[in-house]
Amino acid sequence: MRVQRYVVALVLSLGILGLVAAGCGSSSDSSSSSAGGGGSTSGESGSGGETAGASIKVEPRTIGVVELIRQAPIDDKTDKMIEAAGDALGWTVKVSDAEGNPQKVATAMQTFVNEGVDGIILDSVDANLVRKQLTQAKQKGIPTIHTNSGTEESDLWDAAYTEDEKKMASILIEYIYETVEEPKIIDLKTSLNVAGVEREEGVQEVVQREGDKGEIIASQEVDLSDPVPNTTKATTDLLTAHPEANAIYAVFDNMGQPAVTAVKLKRSDAKVYNYFTTEQNVKNLEGDTALAAVADVDLAKTGAVAIDQMLSLFEKEKPIERDAMKQYPLKYQVFDKEDVEELGSAGEAFPIEETLAPFLEKWEGEYPG
Repeated sequence: MRVQRYVVALVLSLGILGLVAAGCGSSSDSSSSSAGGGGSTSGESGSGGETAGASIKVEPRTIGVVELIRQAPIDDKTDKMIEAAGDALGWTVKVSDAEGNPQKVATAMQTFVNEGVDGIILDSVDANLVRKQLTQAKQKGIPTIHTNSGTEESDLWDAAYTEDEKKMASILIEYIYETVEEPKIIDLKTSLNVAGVEREEGVQEVVQREGDKGEIIASQEVDLSDPVPNTTKATTDLLTAHPEANAIYAVFDNMGQPAVTAVKLKRSDAKVYNYFTTEQNVKNLEGDTALAAVADVDLAKTGAVAIDQMLSLFEKEKPIERDAMKQYPLKYQVFDKEDVEELGSAGEAFPIEETLAPFLEKWEGEYPG
């Protein structure tokens, strides 16, 4: 079995840990107000004062975050990373959740542009959904950065900090071929955004390369506007039509649990393969469930890099670096049931506190209070 392992360093200075802990509350813990996202709400964090804390002092700023689907655990984690970084700097962070609705994405973006926020971060939002609003933001001098999922190239935003979607899919499908004899795969996919499309390309490349060692026996596009019932139905229908299936690939992390549930209800022996060591995925890997493995990456780091780049722009007038992620390379890994035992009390592969700590240390040195 080929499983990459990385040692998760959990030793942080007490000063840094305390600062991050103060800023890692979920959006439900923050004050809420409408962000014009078609009924979605925006969490707000940060006091907005001149001094972020005893060790960091910067000017107050307001950052708008346009979230495609906060129900997706990895997107929620990145949003929390941005909120935690904002809290540490004393900034106000407003998160607007579009709930997978393209129209809500455009509305939320338009609201932030109209408000004249200092900066906008788009979490898993493709440029083609908000071209008009990105153009307006550029005209008003509002910096915009895309984070998280892969996306099309665009000159409309200042930078895009993303994972390698094909790599994420490739290491997971390769794991299936290495651990399942003659895999007969059900492919639960989506073309909602570039991430889904590029992951599917990665899936197909591995399947074609492996030839007659296995195959995709069925696939279905899943409507993620309501991921739980739609994924459950798709999985149930495909297992009914293909009881011989022994592997189920679910392209987004919010599809993992409903796929596991459907396998149990169908009393199938098929195993589920998904993404990210979310709380629910870790529970399923630790328990007697169909979830066999997940591909993961320290993706929330993209949110920290986005805040770091905006901070340099605001405080030093230093242009946002489009290739800033080269300084902070992402780590890719497949976790199976054996690997989760190594996660310890953190319960996840890449805790926010650990990922944010070096940025806090950097900001303390550059902007001392």
